[in-house]
Amino acid sequence: MNPLAQRILRTLIFYVAMLVIVRIMGKREMDSLSPFDLVVAIMVGEMATIAVENLDIPVSGILIPMFSLAVAELLVSFVLLKSDRLRSVIDGSPTLLVKSGVILEKNMVAIRYNLTDLLAQLRLAGYPNVEDVEVAILETNGKLSVFPRSKETSPLPRDLELPQRFQGLLVPLVRDGRVISRNLAEAGLSEAWLEERLKEHGLDGPKDAFLATIDGDGRFFVQKRVNRSGDVPS
Repeated sequence: MNPLAQRILRTLIFYVAMLVIVRIMGKREMDSLSPFDLVVAIMVGEMATIAVENLDIPVSGILIPMFSLAVAELLVSFVLLKSDRLRSVIDGSPTLLVKSGVILEKNMVAIRYNLTDLLAQLRLAGYPNVEDVEVAILETNGKLSVFPRSKETSPLPRDLELPQRFQGLLVPLVRDGRVISRNLAEAGLSEAWLEERLKEHGLDGPKDAFLATIDGDGRFFVQKRVNRSGDVPS
């Protein structure tokens, strides 16, 4: 059999094998895979690629380790159903990032999650202002679960079929102690104004602010940076 025909045949064989392995791994979307599932998927895909490119390797020499990984993944999944401790080691555990409108800086540092990503995920969830969030939890699959504060559960204008006014985007003015001068200028505000507002909230200056924002209604939000002991401000 010529090399081209061998590659086509191998491609079809490993295509079928990959379909079987995906079925073994269960009905989950790619963004819902656990770290262990993702590693298995990457390794299996890489093995199939090597087998198609290298005709010297026998098909069985790749199929055996591929299905061995699939079986290992299946066994681990069953074990994780019974063991919470092992599941937390392999899959990790959810991380609380916002509580009662306060960003938990210590938790964000622990998982290396930055403010830009957090604010983007909150906007996507429909909560541009951190103060409107009761709880935000980063799940083990990387998605952010957001729950509104009780005051936000009252009927919204769209629920009462009332005309809605665009409130504008939330504009970060200070992020982790650093003034975002471009945003400040675009909002038509000065650093002197910012300093005054920060002092009204008991801060000596931008260096003491973990996050400071202003929305389209002119609502100013600020959260202090954590103290040296690493405690989250109350």
